[in-house]
Amino acid sequence: MIKTSSAKADFTVVESLQEIRGLIEADDHLRARVRELMQGEHLLDEANINQCLWLILDGVVRLTKYDAEKEGVMRFDAVGPGELIGILTYFTGESSFFGAEAETNCRVFGLPWSDFAVLPASQPRLHSLIEQCIRDSFSRRYRRLVELHMDKQRLTDSLKRERSELQQTVQALEQAHERLRSQEKLALLGSVLPGIAHELNNPAAALVRTADYLDPVLQETFAELDQRSESLVFWQAGVQAPIADSRAQRQQMQQLEKRLPEVPRAMLRRLTAMPTDLVEQLLSDFSESRLQSAVRAFEAGRLLHTLRTAGRRIARLVESLKRYARSDKATAGKVDLSVNLRDTLLILASRLRNTTVNTEIGNTPTVHGNEDEFNQIWTNLICNAVDAMEGGGELTISTRAVANREGKPGVQVMIADCGPGIPAALRDKIFAPNYTTKGRGGDFGLGLGLHIARTIVEEYGGTIRCEDNPPKGTCFYVWLPKET
Repeated sequence: MIKTSSAKADFTVVESLQEIRGLIEADDHLRARVRELMQGEHLLDEANINQCLWLILDGVVRLTKYDAEKEGVMRFDAVGPGELIGILTYFTGESSFFGAEAETNCRVFGLPWSDFAVLPASQPRLHSLIEQCIRDSFSRRYRRLVELHMDKQRLTDSLKRERSELQQTVQALEQAHERLRSQEKLALLGSVLPGIAHELNNPAAALVRTADYLDPVLQETFAELDQRSESLVFWQAGVQAPIADSRAQRQQMQQLEKRLPEVPRAMLRRLTAMPTDLVEQLLSDFSESRLQSAVRAFEAGRLLHTLRTAGRRIARLVESLKRYARSDKATAGKVDLSVNLRDTLLILASRLRNTTVNTEIGNTPTVHGNEDEFNQIWTNLICNAVDAMEGGGELTISTRAVANREGKPGVQVMIADCGPGIPAALRDKIFAPNYTTKGRGGDFGLGLGLHIARTIVEEYGGTIRCEDNPPKGTCFYVWLPKET
């Protein structure tokens, strides 16, 4: 049944559907167009030409779509009496983008184009009612897009307010640090407070940049929504897709350059961020306009994922300070480090834009801890590595299941750079509070990042160490025990 916003509207829809049924039953020719479907029977097959506009009279029909390998079928929305199926392909003559099968025993009315053309003369009332159903269908789809845009705008406004509040918080923390500097009992807290400002800077900046870019991307995406209504599919894929492996992206880039030599490299590079099945879906029916629309929708979804991830992290940073101070494990739980690391890389994407990132992040056992505190560790280590390489170079991040020296199972995270390295004499000092190697060439550091990282790691029974990364550079190893 068509969803409406009031009881009066619901009554009108029911009344219209009853009238349509009556008109069909009263006409032998129209009644012959009614099709009885048993549960599981196909109404439309994906990729076949759709010859009819289908109106559901009774029962429920489920929309379906083949997966990328066409070995399985995915099931999407269920639609009921009063709903139309196949509107776009009916009017455009294109192949059906979705399949449709009966979820329950159904009755559907099929209207070929030849009958629709003469319907105003032969059945003007039925023609009017079906036209209203078509308008209602497009109206619902448009409202769905508008509601999505409004949700995005509300999120953007909320994030701007949070950024303003965070800036005030940072200023208050810096002022508190100055007041507490002279008080011996609060010396530890006074050294940690600037670290909060340090930690807030990266996600706050990521939120502002992402929100600014998301607005025009969404406007273009929805303005150019194609007749296949694919933009929402690519948007949702972008929201759910993890950050792509850099080596896999390079391999895919080489393949795409051979298959699409006429497409600019910049567009191909954006395309490699998509899951392989979506890329193949685009290439199966390739056009430049469809490619641009799909890429924009996917990137919009990715940006929204960045906003959500960064927002959750910022909202809990102050609480992380409390846990750090009182060793409160109440909010700790199982953490998947592969997901945790990918979220951090997504937040730091703009910081890493000139750095080649090689990732070997596989499936590993979960560990016990707090995901926000672990995000702090990876942010510190990755930002330090990028600074050491002066914004360029090659960064390698990997995970693997490995036991420690006592044979206890756990997960090891390796973060390696190709910077100038850290002398052996300084490797023990870098984890001390207020020790920093920054300060040269206009750089500035508080000397708290690695100290905070070691404190969090040891709090959960782990270890952190620093070694050479031949032929040059530094390699940090973080080991955390497996969740028991």
